[in-house]
Amino acid sequence: MSAGPDDGTMMAGGMGIGMVNLMVQVSVTLAIGVLIVGKIFNALPKAPVFTDAATQVEQLTATAFELAPVILIGVVASVVIGVVRQI
Repeated sequence: MSAGPDDGTMMAGGMGIGMVNLMVQVSVTLAIGVLIVGKIFNALPKAPVFTDAATQVEQLTATAFELAPVILIGVVASVVIGVVRQI
């Protein structure tokens, strides 16, 4: 079944509007997440008692955020696969 102009599945430049929206939502969510985590780390007290704990949490969070580019690559790959399927 092909996408027609009246069935609500119009393609924008070869990419589904839903796929573009997904890419934008994931990108904005990751950017906001990074900003929020940065604000939280800046708000932590700088007392010597918390230094080791704060450093460990920052390192664990940095490790988790290393997955963010992988997620974005996965979203872009799914968009590319979707476009290739429709060709």
